[in-house]
Amino acid sequence: MLDEIQNFMEQNREWTDKTFPGQSVIRTLDHCRAEVKELQEAITNAEPPENILFEYADVYLMLLNSLSKQGLTFRDVHNAAIKKMVINRSRKWVINSEGYSQHVDG
Repeated sequence: MLDEIQNFMEQNREWTDKTFPGQSVIRTLDHCRAEVKELQEAITNAEPPENILFEYADVYLMLLNSLSKQGLTFRDVHNAAIKKMVINRSRKWVINSEGYSQHVDG
């Protein structure tokens, strides 16, 4: 499955490089942030499930593209996520003043 995602990621990168030449990883992350906002709005507005799914897909595509532009593979991020979950499970978590969970340092 990781190879299938990696192939998709490479195809996505080829298309975006042709369609949006010169976009840096930072600009791609800016675009990703805009897509996350659209996703939040779609959920807040109780849009149809298909619309919400497509907004998730936009975020996913932007993340894949930013990984590629950073020189990383899907396997790289997948393995890092596994390691990061080990760290996260050992942390203490609280709800911060903005209403989402945050780990406590120290």
